[in-house]
Amino acid sequence: MPKYPWQALVQVGAQLVSALGAANNPAAPAHPWIERDPSTGAQSLKVPLPPPETAGRIADVLSMLANTLRGRRP
Repeated sequence: MPKYPWQALVQVGAQLVSALGAANNPAAPAHPWIERDPSTGAQSLKVPLPPPETAGRIADVLSMLANTLRGRRP
């Protein structure tokens, strides 16, 4: 588990970017977050939920970011 909330957010973001890149690149290895419907071939993004502690840290970071964008101090 990451020590700082930003680390958790960056890790999830990096994994998301990796999954999206793999979905659009037929030469890329399969990504566990990308599923393909066997009948239609449509791709779906399946994002696993983080442990509760990590989810809480990510929520804290997003809250701080939202407050900063609103001009409020955390």
